[in-house]
Amino acid sequence: MRRGRISHPERVYHITFATRNRTPIFHDHVLAIAACRTFARTASSADAELLCWVLMPDHFHGLLQLHGVQGLSRCVQRLKGRDRRLPRSW
Repeated sequence: MRRGRISHPERVYHITFATRNRTPIFHDHVLAIAACRTFARTASSADAELLCWVLMPDHFHGLLQLHGVQGLSRCVQRLKGRDRRLPRSW
């Protein structure tokens, strides 16, 4: 999160993140599926729920609703958890 911003439970946040150098690694079907599995595996928990999302060739957009005490930064970190099949640029 940007300096000075705070996260609040039950609010919905638009999140977006990009691959390193905006490399379109998700043109590769295998890598796109690996990323989607990562999102699906971590999409919902006691702390947050990923309401909807879209994966583009070089970036991700999603709507995340916080529920628990963990802040937005921690929930996004967990969401970006890397599958072993994804390259380091992700």
